Amino acid sequence: MSSLLTLATDPHQYEGVDGKNWQDTAVDAASPRNRLYLKYLEGINWHGKKILDVGSGTGWLYPHLMQTGATSVRGIEPAHNHVALSRKNHPEFEVFEGTLDEYETNEQFDAILFIMVLVHIGDIGKTFEKASQLLSPSGKIIAMVTHFYENSETRAKRNGKEYDVEIIDDNQYTDKARAPGSVTDIVRRIKYYERIAPQHGLILSEHTEFAEENHSPKHLLVFNKK
Repeated sequence: MSSLLTLATDPHQYEGVDGKNWQDTAVDAASPRNRLYLKYLEGINWHGKKILDVGSGTGWLYPHLMQTGATSVRGIEPAHNHVALSRKNHPEFEVFEGTLDEYETNEQFDAILFIMVLVHIGDIGKTFEKASQLLSPSGKIIAMVTHFYENSETRAKRNGKEYDVEIIDDNQYTDKARAPGSVTDIVRRIKYYERIAPQHGLILSEHTEFAEENHSPKHLLVFNKK
């Protein structure tokens, strides 16, 4: 396994990010990054939904989901520092410290969220299989992922930043910005997710691309059960 791929798939990557103070950064929905993510999630109806937030981080999304009508929200987060902040800031938010693979429940959920999480998952098929089991018959998986750049020059330098890049195959590569506090992502073609989903009882039903000045585009993907 390449060095960047090892970093990208390390569930504890966020515990060892140099230059990040998680007391001040990305703690709530007011952070610049999270404001963008909330903007991309506008229009989704959370009313009456039981939600599982995979990679819930510091719990920043929890208040928004509850304020917009969710019946309940559970979180899964492997990074201990994020779980500690989540429990401190939102004591009522139930968070499992671990990975989706390790999470066991008999419950089913109306929505399972992967907000910038699939970019840290090595085995998408395994993740889709587990998520499909936890999804109610009419439920949705809602994922946000990064943009796949075809041009090698753009992969290596964009929005004023330089990136280290390692190719996995024609459909995937890893990248990491050469800046303090950067994390490593797996970047995939949308068709990659679309091809794997049906093998695990899912179908890509919606795809929206969001572009912001000075930010790499993000893609919002919605999967339903077949």
